[in-house]
Amino acid sequence: MPRKTVMLCEKVQAPHPGKLPPISRVTSTSRLSATAERINNIANGACVIPTERQRVFARANKSKLANSALAAQPGPEAEEKRDSKGISMQAAKMKRFFEVHCLYQNPFKRDLFMPFGPFKRAIVQKFGRPILTKADAVDLEGAIYAETGELVSYNTIRRFFGLAAGGEPRVSVLNIYAKYLGYESYQAFHQNLERHRFYNLWTNIILKTEWTQAEREELVTAAIEEDRFAQSVLLHVLRDIIREQPFHNWIPWLKCNAWVRNEEANGVKMFYTNTLGPVLRTRVTSHEEAQAFVSHPEIVNWAVHFFTDYSSLQSGYFMYVMTALLESTGPDIYPSGMHSMRALFMGNYEAALPHLEYIIDLGYDGSRYPVLNSRYFASMYYRHWILGSQVPEELEGQIEVAYEVVPPFMHHLLGMELFPMMALLGHGEAVIRIAKFYRAFDSERIHWTAALDLDLTRLALMISFAQTGDHSGFHEMENLIQPENWYASYRDYQECLYAIAEIRYGRSDIRFRNTLDRFPGLKRIAVNPNIFS
Repeated sequence: MPRKTVMLCEKVQAPHPGKLPPISRVTSTSRLSATAERINNIANGACVIPTERQRVFARANKSKLANSALAAQPGPEAEEKRDSKGISMQAAKMKRFFEVHCLYQNPFKRDLFMPFGPFKRAIVQKFGRPILTKADAVDLEGAIYAETGELVSYNTIRRFFGLAAGGEPRVSVLNIYAKYLGYESYQAFHQNLERHRFYNLWTNIILKTEWTQAEREELVTAAIEEDRFAQSVLLHVLRDIIREQPFHNWIPWLKCNAWVRNEEANGVKMFYTNTLGPVLRTRVTSHEEAQAFVSHPEIVNWAVHFFTDYSSLQSGYFMYVMTALLESTGPDIYPSGMHSMRALFMGNYEAALPHLEYIIDLGYDGSRYPVLNSRYFASMYYRHWILGSQVPEELEGQIEVAYEVVPPFMHHLLGMELFPMMALLGHGEAVIRIAKFYRAFDSERIHWTAALDLDLTRLALMISFAQTGDHSGFHEMENLIQPENWYASYRDYQECLYAIAEIRYGRSDIRFRNTLDRFPGLKRIAVNPNIFS
């Protein structure tokens, strides 16, 4: 049964039949006539040795055929039954029935002839009451026969409405239901419904100016669960809010519980922050705006941590945000790590040392999110590189122990910051050893941000294979990367890594040379990282 969600309209009505090209009927006229004749024969006792069940069934249907209007309506006694609030019991049953159907349904997850929720609603609305019992199904059977002259057994109806176990209905049955609603076929109903549903949904969204927190939660939950309609609606709503509303008006949307429900939610959150990145950049264009921005923890947790905008770290949005965050919180592994990366990008390497020292003094913490420990290990390699000192032999062993602690589906996060840094600074052999031993790059993942996470580590492997002369490994990784899917926040950094891999491989035609030219610190070590030896 579809998940309950918020209704944007008080009432959702099935569309009127559209004028679509006629579609051929599945059941022939001769077959309909034969079915009707067989029912009459059984009811009149003219059938050869009819069973008692056949007699009861046929008489009931013959009676319903003669009294079709009454068969589809609740009796007068039902009209009189009311609950303590004065609401008719029949209306209460209808309300309960409609509440279980979802406004945001994802047609991309189902067959063309799915979902059935709106179809069932339309049938129930025409019939006049929900199908909750066997008696309801029997009555609907008669109403359908009276309307169409075609037979759908009450057991088939029970299976369709979830009262009995069974598979999906046949197309021929769906077409009879559609004829009961006044359509030529189910396909005609479906096409007309989708059109109206799309227009009605967006009309309501565009006109909607106020949301309850329950509505926000329902919409974000549907988006997290890969409902494409809900994802589109949420993207539209967030874009308008981020572009036009003051920062405090963002908070009710950003604090929805669905954003922190699981790792899949993190992936969806990263999709939204990166898609809305160009709008975010327009909201912070000065140090003062950045201070107001980071004063809201919900914004930091949602828009800053999940939009690590390397593309504006040297100057612009993310530089302002990281400076304000460091002033607001003091040294911390995230803003300190970003400032050390800014020094690397700009070629002012020694300026990274205070930030690296702070991160290293924090030590490894297995309870941290893996990407933060990735930053810790990367800082170890970065500091030794600047100082021209030898990396301790035990460091690689510590990384191996860390991989034993991290669940396999999060191995890629532990390498996300570490492996590019190791490869850039000339530790390609260690990257290959760890990657092969722990299979961090092809472990199973539970969210779909792999185009970012895995391509960072694949690019690190390309640099490492170029360093070690492994041409087949280089080409294998190159064939797997997906530059067209890179997020805006990391794209410039990834293009620089790609360019450095090609340079160290020995190519003269460098695909992303122009991007590398904008990162002087990375360009300086593109050919040979051993500048401090």
